[in-house]
Amino acid sequence: RMKMSEILAPLREEIDALDQEIIALLGKRMKIVHRVATIKQRENIPVVIPERIEAVLRQAETWATAHDFDPAIARQIYEILIDHACKTEEAFLSKSA
Repeated sequence: RMKMSEILAPLREEIDALDQEIIALLGKRMKIVHRVATIKQRENIPVVIPERIEAVLRQAETWATAHDFDPAIARQIYEILIDHACKTEEAFLSKSA
């Protein structure tokens, strides 16, 4: 009889691989956030644009629903991502000022 850890090992490896992809994508997302901050500074665009934030949150909920993922959890994740992005932009803009 196989031990629980042996039974779960292949699935855990799949989860670990997906987690690595997710983190890589988040890193790519943050590189784009830095580019956005540069443009916002040059064009004098505010960091926080409430309509854009709400649109991103709604889109995350829609995509989550389409992929059988809890939209409320997707919204929470994106609230954290957006908060981090705004703080990153604000830090960039304060250094450049």
